[in-house]
Amino acid sequence: MAAPAVLSLSAAFFVLLGYNHAVTGNALKMPYVLHLQQYASAPPFWFMPALQPKRYENPGIQHAYEDAEMPEYKEVSTQSPVGSVGRNLLTILVTIIYDGGVFGLAPLMFIPLLWRDSTIRFYTWCAVLLTAALVVETYMSLHYAAPLLVVGTLLSCLILDRLWKIRRTKCADRILLACVLSVLLLAGPVWRAVRAMEGLRGNSTRTAVSVCSVLRSFRRS
Repeated sequence: MAAPAVLSLSAAFFVLLGYNHAVTGNALKMPYVLHLQQYASAPPFWFMPALQPKRYENPGIQHAYEDAEMPEYKEVSTQSPVGSVGRNLLTILVTIIYDGGVFGLAPLMFIPLLWRDSTIRFYTWCAVLLTAALVVETYMSLHYAAPLLVVGTLLSCLILDRLWKIRRTKCADRILLACVLSVLLLAGPVWRAVRAMEGLRGNSTRTAVSVCSVLRSFRRS
């Protein structure tokens, strides 16, 4: 089991080094780091000090960074650490709810029951670390949550598998539990597919508006 994983990770590591060298000219410098040095007006994490002002040759690029990222950084950096973490957590939660994925969190309630399983513990800690990385982001674009979505979905599927293998319960009860949790897990993707088939557009914009409205209410309270 370990050998294929080590081989795959080693190959990925050398591919990454080659990619870095091709883009930045330095195998140890990632393109994202070069991007920060050239364009970013705010640091990637809200606990970091402000970056030196950049000189932009393109007004459109200047607007994207100074008028979008910098106000976010000024707002979040004036809050307490608890407030900043809560702000990003609320953004993640409201987006999940709006997108129909809240029911997919139901299998995660069984993590304490299955905590002795080493695989469940591993992916749970991966999800915790990914969430911790998200809550310290200055400008949290929603696609940053993609790795967390993958790990969360995999963890939910593993939980379903482990619950099915618990022999202490009746077969009928296990079938019922697996069916209910599977329906809840699939509710979000089905909801998104139905909306897409209906031709609904602008969901990302409406999501952002909804999140901002809730965040404003959260700050006032």
